[in-house]
Amino acid sequence: MRENRFLTRLSSGALVVTVTAGGVLLIDGVSHAAPPAAPQATATTIQLTTSPASPVVQGSPVTLTAAVTPTTAAGTVQFKDGTSDLGGPVVAGNGTASTSTSTLAVGSHQLTSVFTPTNPAAYGPSTSQVVTVLITAATAAAATTRTTILTQSTGSIDLLPLPKVELAAKLTDAVTGEPVRARRIDFYGGGQELCQAPTDMYGWARCSAAENFGPQTADEVVAGYDAVFSGDREYDPSTQHASATIGTNRSQP
Repeated sequence: MRENRFLTRLSSGALVVTVTAGGVLLIDGVSHAAPPAAPQATATTIQLTTSPASPVVQGSPVTLTAAVTPTTAAGTVQFKDGTSDLGGPVVAGNGTASTSTSTLAVGSHQLTSVFTPTNPAAYGPSTSQVVTVLITAATAAAATTRTTILTQSTGSIDLLPLPKVELAAKLTDAVTGEPVRARRIDFYGGGQELCQAPTDMYGWARCSAAENFGPQTADEVVAGYDAVFSGDREYDPSTQHASATIGTNRSQP
């Protein structure tokens, strides 16, 4: 538009409009400044990171952190899994918002974060890049067993009132020292199994066997006895060797 262009309508009550350089309107000789242009909102950006690194075992927590720039932008961040919201909006403080979830199903997840400004006239909205997180199925934990310690009292071959072998052994948890109850202990001597018994509430297993004073008796006296716990799903096996004595009275362990 050329400067100092005059638009004039001459009629009853003539109106004279003059547009001058700089956009100033003169209406009937009165100056009217053009309205100022509306200020534009400051653009924002948002960056999404996740922890731990993918892949993640199902049920493990995944932390999502969003960084909003500029940090002075007030507003909220909505974390999303595809088109679904992950919880509710989180207030961005000093340009940061975070949330954690452990409910992601097995499979690939397209995670994003969306910033919504409190004052849209001051700051614009923004959406982060997509972060892909792979959730894998949890594997069954390998069964673990606990170590045991088997201690054994001296085996006794009693001559009176009846010839018999008296044996005893105690089974305990190697870590806690607590007695291991209701487990079978097998006793061997002279190349054969002599007897067996379960452990009681104190971890002791006691049993006796008839003694026929056969060829194996010498082996029992010389080589001694073995107590054996074969182990199970909960406890590891263990063994213990003890010497043998001959007498008329059995000493209590």
